[in-house]
Amino acid sequence: MKNFIVIACLLGCAFIAHAQQNEILTNTGVVNLVKNGFSEPVIITKINNSACSFNLSTDSMIALKKHGVTDNELNAMIAAKATKIAPTPTPIKPQIADDIHRQPEEKKPALKIKPKTFFVIGGGLSVSNKFAVGNAEQSYEYLTGNDGTTMNQGTTGFDYVTIGMETRNGKMAIGVNVSYDLYSSHALWGTTAQYGYGVNVHYQPQIFSSSIKIGGALIDRGMKSTMVYIEPALLLAKMNGLIGTYNSINGDVHEVTESGAFNLGWSAALDIDVPIMKAMNIELRAGYRSLIIPETHADATSATGYKSYYVTNSTSSGLVKVNFSGVFATVGVNFLIGKK
Repeated sequence: MKNFIVIACLLGCAFIAHAQQNEILTNTGVVNLVKNGFSEPVIITKINNSACSFNLSTDSMIALKKHGVTDNELNAMIAAKATKIAPTPTPIKPQIADDIHRQPEEKKPALKIKPKTFFVIGGGLSVSNKFAVGNAEQSYEYLTGNDGTTMNQGTTGFDYVTIGMETRNGKMAIGVNVSYDLYSSHALWGTTAQYGYGVNVHYQPQIFSSSIKIGGALIDRGMKSTMVYIEPALLLAKMNGLIGTYNSINGDVHEVTESGAFNLGWSAALDIDVPIMKAMNIELRAGYRSLIIPETHADATSATGYKSYYVTNSTSSGLVKVNFSGVFATVGVNFLIGKK
């Protein structure tokens, strides 16, 4: 019986020794020893007396450090890896570098700004207009017999109404506008040198413009931002002319209205929109207009026409080219419908 007990003890010790020889110490084993409170000397002794298979990449060492492994323990692991060649381990649980690798932080999706579209209705007044009158002065000299410098002339500005649509996406904006100019005109008047008749030549264009507005926030306050735009536009103009002679003594009045003349032009402007209320802003605009309209010299009231009677100027085949080109500036008020 005693012999059996001795043999059993010997076999048990041999099994334990064999198990210890087959144990391979890994990153996970070292972390488990640290977490279970073993002291640094004990862990280092364990490392020095065990078969080891450590993953000592930079990421793995950072992970070990975060789990409480000391510098001395890390040095012992490095020394053990350099001096010991562990047998190929059987497949085991993935090492600590895989278990505790830092997970990438979840990125929050960027806040998307939904584009906002609204309608624009408004109008404004001309505050400055500078444009030539082409060769109209030459024709006036022919009509009156006077030097063109002695005549009077005056203009009324390009007051306008507008309707459009605009889309804003954050700080950027794009829109389209259609405008109609009101009361634009240029008049020349004086007295004939020969007969003393008053003579009035009046040109009035109706101008439709179709423009694109592209801009961004000058002062960013969301939908209450002060906006600045560039605004190129295509112009379609119709001009009517009137020539009248008047005798204040005998009351003789003779007026001829010519048929409408059409032409295309263009303009380019810089706009600044300043909000004054939630859905209202002041529009300040300055730019340059290019528009020349040759009159027809066709009498709208008869088949005769008045070209041969009033104007035989040879310049440009006798046609008066009224030039409405020049620098302009306007100020207006816009109402924004559907803006939130």
